Amino acid sequence: RVKPKKLLVIGSILNSGAWLGKFFVFEPISAFLAQSFYRFTRTAASIPFQTIFYNKAKAKGEEIDEFIILREVVLNVNRAFLFLIFAFIFLFTSKVNITFIFAAVFSLMLMFLLKKEKHR
Repeated sequence: RVKPKKLLVIGSILNSGAWLGKFFVFEPISAFLAQSFYRFTRTAASIPFQTIFYNKAKAKGEEIDEFIILREVVLNVNRAFLFLIFAFIFLFTSKVNITFIFAAVFSLMLMFLLKKEKHR
């Protein structure tokens, strides 16, 4: 059995690598392989992330609904902010591959959330 935090770290690293792999896709077979690997690594990071989140939500007791709603609000605000950043980037370049590098870095940030939690 692997602890969720350890699996999240492994999944985040692999998911970051999958995003970097998408940077080098130029033909259909490589796109298929990169997307397949990405789906696997996304699941490897998503399942332990959800487990950790819902364990924290369970610990909130009666405040569980506010905790879940706050998470959804923060996720969607971050998506909107990221969309604006990418729109700004696309004003200067039309290369979509650049966004894959950003996605790789953001995937690694899941590990930093765990590191910050340990200091509390």
